Amino acid sequence: MDGRVILSPPTGRKMLLLFVALGVTVVTMASIGSFLLAYSLAGYEETEALIMALATVLLSIALSPVNIPVAEYRVRAVLPVVRRIEFLWFSIEIPEIVYRLTRTVVAVNVGGCLIPLATATSLLARAALREPVLVPVALVSAVFTSLLVHPVSRVVRGIGVIVPGFYPPAAAAIVAVTVSGMAGILAYAPLVAFASGVYGTLIGADLMNLRKMVSMGVPLISIGGMGTFDGIYLSGVLSISLALLLAG
Repeated sequence: MDGRVILSPPTGRKMLLLFVALGVTVVTMASIGSFLLAYSLAGYEETEALIMALATVLLSIALSPVNIPVAEYRVRAVLPVVRRIEFLWFSIEIPEIVYRLTRTVVAVNVGGCLIPLATATSLLARAALREPVLVPVALVSAVFTSLLVHPVSRVVRGIGVIVPGFYPPAAAAIVAVTVSGMAGILAYAPLVAFASGVYGTLIGADLMNLRKMVSMGVPLISIGGMGTFDGIYLSGVLSISLALLLAG
């Protein structure tokens, strides 16, 4: 025995579907709880907050497959190819760099980007009726969050923007609690964290890396394209719970 840990991933279609269903259930329940708190902080009554939270989560899931094109680019992309030369019984592969004019469509995902963005904006607008300083606090927090998220984000061909999973919500929560505490509205820290997680991840991970993604020459760039499992959505949801814990 050498003390190594052996990982056994689930095998078989049924086990894979079970784990996917479990993941969707966990994300859904966590989302409902987080949105319920956010709507309550924004001034909704308990029943209204529950209805709005359920509607937000269900719409996010239902509209995850929908992408709305917002821009189109034609770029001279660098594409690596392999040219094969056959000579007698030999086959030689020669790597080459080919320049091609490609068409890239930039789209925003409804469930993974537009709904979280609209939710954060509407919650801030409603809560600001009672606490006007909330909007500038959330904007400052979002700017700092984006500056923290951008350096750790990476663009990977065929995947998109990659950011360490818990980094954006943790950064949003810490910044939100700090800025909210300095402004004297610590009770609203979870709401500020939600807005910071959504805005900060959108700006720092997606928009600030948009030029790099376009230069790769991929046919479609979908911002928030993973729906309820996208970084924009999850950063907002998780940051609420983290801020609640940090604020005490």
